[in-house]
Amino acid sequence: MCGIFGFYDRTGAKHGPEVTAKMTAALSHRGPDSSGSRNFRIEGGEVLLGATRLRIQDLSSAADQPVQNENSSVWVVFNGEIYNFRDLRSGLKEKGHIFRSSSDTEVIVHLYEEYGASFVSKLDGMFALALLDLKTEALFLARDRTGKKPLFYSRDSGKLTFASEIKALLCVPGIKKSFNEGALAEYLHCGYISAPDTAYSGINELQAGELLVISRSGIAEPQAFWELKDVTIDIGEEEAGKKIRQLIGRAVEKRLVSDVPVGVLLSGGLDSSIVALTASAGNKKVKTFCAAFLGEDSFDERKYAALVAKEFKTEHIELMIKSSPVETVLELPGIFDQPFGDSSAIPSLLISREARKHVTVVLTGDGGDEGFAGYDRFRAALLAESLPLYQQRILRQLAFLLPRSTSIHALKSRLERFTSGLGESVMSRHNRWFSVFAVEELSGLLKDEGQGFVSLATEKQDALIEKTKGNETLDRLLNLNFNSYLKYNLNTKMDRCSMAASLEARSPLLDTELLEFAFSLPSKLKIKAGQSKYILKKAYGGLLPKAILGRKKQGFGSPVAKWFKGELGALYSDCVLGKDSRCASRFKKECLEDLNRAHLSGKRDNGRKLWALLQLELWLRKEQA
Repeated sequence: MCGIFGFYDRTGAKHGPEVTAKMTAALSHRGPDSSGSRNFRIEGGEVLLGATRLRIQDLSSAADQPVQNENSSVWVVFNGEIYNFRDLRSGLKEKGHIFRSSSDTEVIVHLYEEYGASFVSKLDGMFALALLDLKTEALFLARDRTGKKPLFYSRDSGKLTFASEIKALLCVPGIKKSFNEGALAEYLHCGYISAPDTAYSGINELQAGELLVISRSGIAEPQAFWELKDVTIDIGEEEAGKKIRQLIGRAVEKRLVSDVPVGVLLSGGLDSSIVALTASAGNKKVKTFCAAFLGEDSFDERKYAALVAKEFKTEHIELMIKSSPVETVLELPGIFDQPFGDSSAIPSLLISREARKHVTVVLTGDGGDEGFAGYDRFRAALLAESLPLYQQRILRQLAFLLPRSTSIHALKSRLERFTSGLGESVMSRHNRWFSVFAVEELSGLLKDEGQGFVSLATEKQDALIEKTKGNETLDRLLNLNFNSYLKYNLNTKMDRCSMAASLEARSPLLDTELLEFAFSLPSKLKIKAGQSKYILKKAYGGLLPKAILGRKKQGFGSPVAKWFKGELGALYSDCVLGKDSRCASRFKKECLEDLNRAHLSGKRDNGRKLWALLQLELWLRKEQA
């Protein structure tokens, strides 16, 4: 696991070592064990490849980056893990390639020698890489299929600069901190900014499964080398369950390969329990880690995690988080480099730091909900599609009559969300249920000069929805979720939080072969008789404790509603509502106050909205400092 950076420059500009040093320092948390860089002369310019390394495979200096082929004509810097590197290495050696190390990184240069630009399609893993072919003077940038590893770039008249994180790009002269106002609406609607856009107008993010080539002829547009197949197979429950166990078994086994200790982040939910079960099957003493908030029973899954740990004899470690970690909240803008609206970044960051005290690699349960339809909003969408409109109107009246509750899990809150957007398509309503600010709320929040950006809030999601038109509703929802929330919320959160702790996080349930199989399963095997993840639960029936199989989905969140009635509420008042507020220049002050007032009075749970605005304010203050 590493941080990578560099540039491809044909402008003839001179680059001193101080920029390389700054970019290296900016990414040191991603690779604290070693660092390296190399400059290459090309016609009319220069190329820089640099990396900071977290040693996972082959701990020797022979595997330090940049890595070259036998005759030093091909070089690579690489962030991630290639899970099929041993098979690839064996095949390449048979073809006469000579290796200097046993690392997965070195496989990449020889793979390119053998297959050219198509080398990237043969990589099974999570990765972001930059590969330079000195013979053709071409630089290849690539990112893995699900977007586990990030890669950002800035292009300007003959020069392209790239890095694993935005903070490294901002070390380069000429790359300005120019805020992308058009990304603001998407952030407030979704809670994240999706590729290729970022919070900066001059910086882009390479999308998952894309390859970008820079050569003598210029900078080509990124091209996709993979996307999920839109195919449904005919398969029975028993055969599907058997196949799922086989694929998950292989996915976990591949991700246990490491020259450093490996653990499991165990929430006590179905997905992480399956990973813990599979990881412990080899009779290795696996360490498992669980986090909970002090005094917050509704966010405490420790008893379920402990049950799984006891069942599979893992070495279990618990972390208790104090009720309102303001210090950690203030760290987030510097970790994410963009406003990020998911408050579960708090437990994710803190459990990563705790796990790093014991191991260097952890396995997570991310991906199970995406492949097997685990979110309640999927079931709600199917229900909304089947219920007549008059029945939904009755439910809305019932929600109005129920007593007010600030909890988003209360029946009143759930019915209000379910009956919002009546008359809209089920796909639009699904987006509404999960959004931070609905489109009409954005219109009321933004000042007049920002109204032109409101249409951008759903532009990318609308395009994804249109692309799947004609497919079954659940298939469309899963595709939308995979290409938005998974890539730009879950994967972003896990990468930044784990790497901030110099910890590598691997997600077996995002294995390519497993995902492709899961997405090919009929909808009836994913949600059956109102039960989410039906086939996944059936596949592990008898292998997991009944208490785990029968649990309702809890989710990995934070008690933000309570926090904003305490320390975070005071921080919101000081920052967002204060005299130096950056948000006040973009949003109507009375709306910012009304959101806070309604939350404090108990009239409405605005925790997610207040969190999104606070994170935006803190990020703007950091960038304008």
